[in-house]
Amino acid sequence: MNSPTISPPIGVGPPCCLPGDYRQHCQHRPRWLQYRGGPFVQTAIFAEGKLHGIAVRNGSISNGVGNGVDLSSADGSIVEGLRVEVTGPGSAPGISANGIIKNNTVTGSRGTGISATGIVTGNYAFGNRIFNIEAGQGSTVIGNTTTGSEISGIVVACPSNVTDNTATGSSQNLVLNGEGCNNTNNVAP
Repeated sequence: MNSPTISPPIGVGPPCCLPGDYRQHCQHRPRWLQYRGGPFVQTAIFAEGKLHGIAVRNGSISNGVGNGVDLSSADGSIVEGLRVEVTGPGSAPGISANGIIKNNTVTGSRGTGISATGIVTGNYAFGNRIFNIEAGQGSTVIGNTTTGSEISGIVVACPSNVTDNTATGSSQNLVLNGEGCNNTNNVAP
């Protein structure tokens, strides 16, 4: 199996520095943000510890990744404009984050495409085995499109705001767990 591919321009907070990058601003790269390379990589971009405000924007992650972006331990993160193709072993999410998860495309996870709490908007998730999008309690889930999950298209913990989403081609297209969700203008036959 080939090593994972991360295609520029991908931005991680300050300018992105990957192994072998010797530009001046890369010499002081924070230790908490890692690119984990090599075959059968578990996570391509990973933040560890109680952090706040990490941004990952504009790029592509593919080729043997188990989890594309894992910012689940950080609050107030932004994950925007990524194409994540999860083809590696395991069932980790393609994107896991708390904050703003916007305009991403995620496919191929053996688990969940996007697992997030916060604002989840404008994403396209398809062909992920368990869930295409899973949103935590208190989330705003607006304008997402999902298709072709074996189990569920969009799963949301209530109370949350769930509006203007399209979920088709899954065993259960839209699942609202608990009480108090605002369920408006969703297309989920």
